[in-house]
Amino acid sequence: MPASAWPKKALFAAGDPNRIAAGAYADHIKSLTSEVELAVETLNLARLRETKSRRFKHALRLAFAFYAWSVAAFLMLRNC
Repeated sequence: MPASAWPKKALFAAGDPNRIAAGAYADHIKSLTSEVELAVETLNLARLRETKSRRFKHALRLAFAFYAWSVAAFLMLRNC
């Protein structure tokens, strides 16, 4: 995929992320001409990682709370 065919929006704003291959991303990074563009991509990736980390931690806490509630309910109701 030539660099001119790369979407003009941010990397992860593409309509269909399945169309972006790893090779296309590597070509996009290599085609960046200034350190500012590379810094913007790096900051975008850092922001995405932080968002995914926050969502994963939230889901992990919710799963733990659900299983703790399930065990507590089982222990309370086993004598009924």
